[in-house]
Amino acid sequence: MTTDAGELFARAAAHGDDPTHKVTDTALEVGGALALLTARRAIEPTPPAF
Repeated sequence: MTTDAGELFARAAAHGDDPTHKVTDTALEVGGALALLTARRAIEPTPPAF
């Protein structure tokens, strides 16, 4: 499971999906374990576009 903020942001950006990117960006701004879990959950259901 990814916990590194930079890696989460890169994975979200690779999806090319604006809502996934926004949720991840907000979660990283908030910080904390629950926010990072939220970012991971936003990224996992969709395959990367790039």
